[in-house]
Amino acid sequence: MNAAREARRRRILDAAAQVVCERGADGLLVDEVAGRARVGKGTIYNYFPSKGWLLVALADDRLERFEEELHRIAGAPGSLRRRLAETFRARADLVDAWGGLGATRRFASEAGDLAAQRLRRRREACRAALAQMVESAQRSGEVRAGIEPAMVADLALTAHCENGRFEELAELIVDGVARTFPQPVA
Repeated sequence: MNAAREARRRRILDAAAQVVCERGADGLLVDEVAGRARVGKGTIYNYFPSKGWLLVALADDRLERFEEELHRIAGAPGSLRRRLAETFRARADLVDAWGGLGATRRFASEAGDLAAQRLRRRREACRAALAQMVESAQRSGEVRAGIEPAMVADLALTAHCENGRFEELAELIVDGVARTFPQPVA
């Protein structure tokens, strides 16, 4: 894809993200996206064959950014607790910026198996990045050997905390998989 075409596609995705943030995936109107992206409605359909495919592409784009952030976090120095807290912060940013992930699953199923597979692959890549983070912590002795990294990754991908209490949530998970259990305070 040439640079001008890619820039136009990026404008369309960014405009769609704005609309979804304001009204959710069900409130996405292709006419409004076209206006915000400064393109014709037909141009959107040149890039995305349906509203469902536009939403799938948007979700894929956001999950790709999240995956890139996970790889950056996984490769950064520091404890698993600190890296998990960063992961939860990045996940919260993803959810804030794209609250329509649940609706996207419905649109993906309407768009067909290819769309659903695309999002599943992206989610699996995120899961693998988190599992690698846990494996690294196991090798350093921070996490006990009997823990399945994929299970911790699943927990981290689905965990939710209110009020930005990311460090506390990370501490709760790390304490559960730690090499030694924390001693109660007397």
